[in-house]
Amino acid sequence: MDVIVSQIRKGFAAGTGPALDGITFTAKANCITSLVGASGCGKTTTLRCIAGLETPDSGEIRFGEECVALSGRTLVPTVDRHIGMVFQSYALWPHLTVGENIAFGLKARRWKKSPVGDRVREVLALVELPDFEDRYPAQLSGGQQQRVALGRALAYEPAVLLMDEPLANLDAHLRGQMRQAIKRLQRKTRVTMIYVTHDRAEAMELSDTIVILDHGRVVQVGAPDALFDAPANALVARFLGHSNLLAVTVKRSAGESAEVATLFGMLRMESLACAPGEASLLVQADAIHLAASREAPQGWLSGRGKVLTASRGVAGIACSLETRGGNLEVHLPAHANPALDTEVEFHIDPSKCKVLPLHVDSGR
Repeated sequence: MDVIVSQIRKGFAAGTGPALDGITFTAKANCITSLVGASGCGKTTTLRCIAGLETPDSGEIRFGEECVALSGRTLVPTVDRHIGMVFQSYALWPHLTVGENIAFGLKARRWKKSPVGDRVREVLALVELPDFEDRYPAQLSGGQQQRVALGRALAYEPAVLLMDEPLANLDAHLRGQMRQAIKRLQRKTRVTMIYVTHDRAEAMELSDTIVILDHGRVVQVGAPDALFDAPANALVARFLGHSNLLAVTVKRSAGESAEVATLFGMLRMESLACAPGEASLLVQADAIHLAASREAPQGWLSGRGKVLTASRGVAGIACSLETRGGNLEVHLPAHANPALDTEVEFHIDPSKCKVLPLHVDSGR
């Protein structure tokens, strides 16, 4: 089922401003929707409102056709929302075996679809731990404990699975393995999943849809590739891993075109929906060309920098330049041969650049 969050607001301490300020998005049925952003942006508070652990001060939350929270009132309590939850801490009972941990929730919910023991074994096979039923949590690795926590949350077939930083306590290798395990599980179960993380790699690899939050507001919503190709502002671009962001000033707008002042010269940009003032210029790595001469093609930017690093790969050479506008990451063709610590001339193709506002207009 879809989970529809509409204009929810939530405040805590007086005078601190709202923790959530008009959060709106839809988590599509049978898909993974990730809530991402820096610490304090509101992603966990949003998840807790969806779970019923917090009541939004205003707005509406719907599970499909059913309204579960409306205008500061909880209409459906957590126990009746048919959700599963997985937390950062595994929260397993240490004195119970793996099988007993999974059976605990089934018994509490009076599972009657099949014998509890049979369902436990089904779940253990689902999370790829078929021979671990009689082990205790202390006998498991971190990744195995998280699989048990996942199995416990999925055992009673929830309509919605909520996950709050579930891989934060694992090392990098295990996080990679668990990302794949979570994706396989979601594809098998077709559960609607809402996943909170601050990890870009997790969000990009797992998600069908990413919701980026900042200071209690939704900044941008979209599929991972769409967000990467067209970030709404500099904050989104940085989060998604774009490294070439230059400080610029939009000088003058005339219709949809504008003049943009950069440290490397003036650019005339077409189809620019950015108001005059301070902004960021997103420069793709393959927009930067090392040149033997100082003469740049008409309309291009030109500058000088020092080669800091150069790493040869299958697709070409990844190079880092130190410039007066900051370090620039450059993708060069395989035949290039940049010498470390040397000064080079570079040109920037404006067709592979995009002017981004520093912030998204809240509309207020």
